[in-house]
Amino acid sequence: MTAKKSARQHARERGALDGADAQALEGALSMTERERDEVRRERDGYRELASKLAAMELERDWERRRALDFERALYNSRAMYRELEGRIRDLLRIDAGSDER
Repeated sequence: MTAKKSARQHARERGALDGADAQALEGALSMTERERDEVRRERDGYRELASKLAAMELERDWERRRALDFERALYNSRAMYRELEGRIRDLLRIDAGSDER
């Protein structure tokens, strides 16, 4: 596999340019390379932002599942409390009934 040639290398291989043309070409290539580098930095920034966003979404989903688990536990605790409360009332009724005899 051959390495990719830069625009500069292609231009140099095409033939020699005189001073003004060579200077203009070098200036245009430098500007293009700066723009390319800026676009790459911006792209990398977006990738980093997308990665952070994905991590935040995972954390949100985890927190949501955790909240549902707590809701279920609370619901079950309340149900157990009501059941025990009913049993205690029944026991108190039975105990009160035995005192009357």
